[in-house]
Amino acid sequence: MSPENQGNLGKKKNNMMDERSLGRVLKNVFKPKEREKILVISDYEKEKLGKKFFNAFKTFSENVFLLVMPPLGQHGEEPESLVAEAMKNCDVFLAITKYSLTHTRARIYATKVKKVRGASLPNFVPKMLPSLLENPLEMRKLGLKLKRVLSNGKKVLVKAKNGTQIEFSIEGRVIDIDEGLYDRKGYFGNLPAGEVCLAPKEGTANGTIVIDSMKEGKEVYARKGTKIKVKDGIAVEIDDKKSKLARFFEKVENARNLAEFGIGINRKAKLIGYILQDEKVYGTCHFAFGDNLGLGGKIKSEIHLDGIIIKPNIWVDGKLIMKDGRVLI
Repeated sequence: MSPENQGNLGKKKNNMMDERSLGRVLKNVFKPKEREKILVISDYEKEKLGKKFFNAFKTFSENVFLLVMPPLGQHGEEPESLVAEAMKNCDVFLAITKYSLTHTRARIYATKVKKVRGASLPNFVPKMLPSLLENPLEMRKLGLKLKRVLSNGKKVLVKAKNGTQIEFSIEGRVIDIDEGLYDRKGYFGNLPAGEVCLAPKEGTANGTIVIDSMKEGKEVYARKGTKIKVKDGIAVEIDDKKSKLARFFEKVENARNLAEFGIGINRKAKLIGYILQDEKVYGTCHFAFGDNLGLGGKIKSEIHLDGIIIKPNIWVDGKLIMKDGRVLI
């Protein structure tokens, strides 16, 4: 997207784009061919926004369909079979739902087996729209620098002033760049985009993670300052026993698995108290607990929840690659 167009879109009042402007963003993201079938998946809680994205697609394509489903109960829960069938029988899908479809078998089958391309926008809110304007080519450029270092690395150490100190192996792991371009078969990520992520090698993480933010608006999974002790890749202790995250640890199978490590690379994204955007903010990193199948790991769980760390220091094999949130490579 040209700087001129980005500037014009950025002037929309109240963080709201009109449907034609949003359509230009979506066309740039997916680059759909004339006869490709586009599916917008929404639920009753996000139906209004779902219709906005549906109408945005309609500004440049007639082959667009809207599927509205009942809301799921949590991130990573499998959708009903009708939704799973629809996902694998389209060319492009956009899922704007309260809870994420990213780490579901339905999504993984659609993109990895059927080679559908798509994007997930769990709990998307209008104030995230400006973060869609970050240049995906700039995110790809930064993402590739990080990927090269991580791909050649074996050990990662993360420290932060909030008390976080954790080390884990990344040897042999798949490194994913989510730069917001889903124009090839099987490509998938989030909107807003902007992270480099991987699944730490199972059983290797040891240390303490201190959460700076882990919430979706009013729904707080762990308060700021929550400490989680990790031993051999598993969360063995959490100091806030009353938190929603602690309850998930007790009730959901494999919820304690350290599932993801990611670094934010979106300079237009701001911390707003919603995981979908907060994990993409440049100058942060994040750790997720639960399912890691979608990242090439081996652990299945019904949840996948990310906690944000602000201004971390990150070492790969002893080399400092991020200092107080600033990428050094």
